[in-house]
Amino acid sequence: MIAKNLTNILLPICFYQLTLVVTDVDRFIQMVLQYVLVLAMSFSYVWCSEHLDRGNDAIYMALYDNQWYHLHPSVAKHLLLMFQVSKRTKRLKYFGGVLDICYPSFVKVLKVSYSLYVLLKNVLVKPTYD
Repeated sequence: MIAKNLTNILLPICFYQLTLVVTDVDRFIQMVLQYVLVLAMSFSYVWCSEHLDRGNDAIYMALYDNQWYHLHPSVAKHLLLMFQVSKRTKRLKYFGGVLDICYPSFVKVLKVSYSLYVLLKNVLVKPTYD
């Protein structure tokens, strides 16, 4: 929960700092690396969550391809319970299961981060009037 909110805040701040540094090459490289690492951290959560869900789908398909309907009824009953459990998505979640961590949510984080960056840039950059 806290990591997602921190990512929403860190991405635009890193990007804003990146746009401010134009003369110092070392500082610019440091800012680029900082921004890339924050993005990589955020994407690693998403990738792990999607990988977990794909593994759950593979278990479901393995159970389905097992010809469970030819087995003894007591064994088939246990496999049906496994079917029901493996049907549900198994992703990492925030806010007590309210928000799934998946590729669409990662894209939303990027969109919100860019919106906050534009807001920071427009609010903090002082207009010059001639």
